[in-house]
Amino acid sequence: GRSACFAASADWSPFRRQRCCVLYGLACAQEAAAEGAPAPARAHDCVAGFATWRTAWSEAKRAYCCKKLGRGCAEPSDVS
Repeated sequence: GRSACFAASADWSPFRRQRCCVLYGLACAQEAAAEGAPAPARAHDCVAGFATWRTAWSEAKRAYCCKKLGRGCAEPSDVS
């Protein structure tokens, strides 16, 4: 499930890394390194600074992370 993608990624299988990268933009660097390809670009890093998202994140970052990952939403939201 989705929560599995927010756990430590050191021992993930290639399938799990790919799934979390595609669905949530997480573990993409590890996935790319495993395949020898560059990591896909993301508009914002939705993990960095999450502890202080209410005060530290810009409106654009909150909107992006809320829509993509359901993180940084003022109200609970469906992830698209």
